[in-house]
Amino acid sequence: MLGKLLKYEMKAVVKPMVFLNALVIFSTLIGFFYVTKVDVGNIVENENDIRYSGMMLLGFLYIAGVALTYFISYILLLLRYGKSMYGANGYLSWTLPVKRRTLIHAKMLNGILWNFWNTALCLACVIWLIALFMTKAGINIGELFREIPPVILHHFMIPSVAIVCINVFTVIFIGYFCITVGQLMKEHKVLGTIVSFVGVYIVQQVATTVVMLAGGFFSFMNDPNFQTSMNNGELKDTFWKFYDSLFLGQIIILLVFAAVTYTCCHLIPRKRINLD
Repeated sequence: MLGKLLKYEMKAVVKPMVFLNALVIFSTLIGFFYVTKVDVGNIVENENDIRYSGMMLLGFLYIAGVALTYFISYILLLLRYGKSMYGANGYLSWTLPVKRRTLIHAKMLNGILWNFWNTALCLACVIWLIALFMTKAGINIGELFREIPPVILHHFMIPSVAIVCINVFTVIFIGYFCITVGQLMKEHKVLGTIVSFVGVYIVQQVATTVVMLAGGFFSFMNDPNFQTSMNNGELKDTFWKFYDSLFLGQIIILLVFAAVTYTCCHLIPRKRINLD
């Protein structure tokens, strides 16, 4: 039954998702043809050239456009969840001959899978176009990667990828949690959802700050001898330990938020459901 529900949920949003994905791919192809036709190397060497400013503006607009399509796709997933669970279609969803957790799991998996795909597509397109731009500008990508110190790879790139992967499902759980809380306010569901988002964001920032304070990160960075010691190589190991603790703290925060919001998405509907 979970498979059938998931298939139905994915079909329900496939058209707008395909359209948004097509926009990302189309804009990336336009960027590809632009970069291949323009003398990027010559323009980059002349930063005072108006063409340089124009190229930077186009690059900014492209990245902003891709980010906007991702944001819209995320909002569409939240709207689908809200309408099918607590909106006009909620009566149909809650009367289906399936367990409550199976219904919620199907919608969560739908959100996670689409969000994973949208995230991967947007990142792949942006990274590919940036790599093409750098190549046209005369930068050897392979050599650049070979010159990256292993310490950067181990302490920054790998943790960053881990955070992105965890964030794929965490933002879905948080979004669905906020909608679930918002539906408790029968006359102001949208307002309740927005307030919930703001509250979650504030709690996340407070938790991150607490982790940084507990690890002594701020006092370490504000040490007047920090830069001198880093240049001399005296504090590099200590610095990366702080950096690792910061990343680990952020990962733990994301996992805790994912667990709490996931649980609340199951518990709150047991107590109270307000349908339109």
